[in-house]
Amino acid sequence: MAVTPNDFHTFALATGESDDEVTVRTAISRSYYAAHHVAKAIAANLPMVVFQGKPGSHEQVIQTLTKQMNSYPKAAQLRAFGYVLAQMKGNRCDADYELGIDIDRNHFQTQVDDYDNFKVKLAAL
Repeated sequence: MAVTPNDFHTFALATGESDDEVTVRTAISRSYYAAHHVAKAIAANLPMVVFQGKPGSHEQVIQTLTKQMNSYPKAAQLRAFGYVLAQMKGNRCDADYELGIDIDRNHFQTQVDDYDNFKVKLAAL
């Protein structure tokens, strides 16, 4: 069965209010992936940019969005979209890799707020 980016976000919302830290960490991660898949589809239709270093696929999407030239239509909106995605990626990395820090529902709420901001930026495109 195929899934959509919205399915990831719906799952995140359904599980993110848990008191279980592992569940909250998973919800933060799923919320990021919902945004990433939307952004990846948009970035695929944009002009390629010169990447700094050897970025992974997630960083390539972020750089494609944030490094658009001012001459490109809606470049400012694309950059704003990319910056929100980068913030969400940082939240996801904390949830996935920083096992020594406490992650709770407040962290999840930050991710939800970032996702809502992401949707606002998306609507501006």
